[in-house]
Amino acid sequence: MDKIPYTLRRSNRKSIGFTINAEGLRITAPKWVSQEIINQAIQEKKPWIQSKLLQWQQHATPVLHWQDGMQLPYLGRQIIVQLDPQLASCRYQGNYNLAQDNDILSVNLPYTASAQAIKTACTHWFQGRALAWFETRLHHFQHSSGTKPVRLGLSRATTRWGSCNSDGSIRLNWRLIHLCPELIDYVIAHELAHLKEMNHSPRFWAEVGRILPDYQAAKARLKQTSLRELPLL
Repeated sequence: MDKIPYTLRRSNRKSIGFTINAEGLRITAPKWVSQEIINQAIQEKKPWIQSKLLQWQQHATPVLHWQDGMQLPYLGRQIIVQLDPQLASCRYQGNYNLAQDNDILSVNLPYTASAQAIKTACTHWFQGRALAWFETRLHHFQHSSGTKPVRLGLSRATTRWGSCNSDGSIRLNWRLIHLCPELIDYVIAHELAHLKEMNHSPRFWAEVGRILPDYQAAKARLKQTSLRELPLL
């Protein structure tokens, strides 16, 4: 059979366990189990293992080369990063409220800037744009929702797009700024609805629909979007 690479850990558990994540396949086996039995278990689980490994590969974080001319997603479009040592600060060439493919983000760094310097500058710009965009959209929805968060904060969560606390504060993942505006609006409406309903009951979804009619399409699209698919800024 084609060999599947894996790491093996022995433990006191009673059965063989399989875990698949970004690092690949990990097998945890009882101390008494022979290699032959492990190989047999792999063979039996081979279709499932290959399917899960493929899913992780398809949703792997894109590898970025931080350099002049690279592309990054912004509001659902692919914009181009260009270094410009003559600038005092970053400058967006285009309408950053209505991004288009191949818009230019000019970064105030020398052409010899390190990858880390480019990454840091881009991250700061994206986070600033995220906060400005979220504040504008929250203000837009306040009339229809009748609610206003006590505080808005940016999140760096690796698995959640947003959260709402019982104290009335909302945190939105700043990497939402990579996605198209419709998906951002859905997350904002979702968290605003939690200010009234801290659950996912029918009343909660009715509140989401009141704030953002026809939210279902955006909800379905967001389910197909993983944070692992976004550039790791």
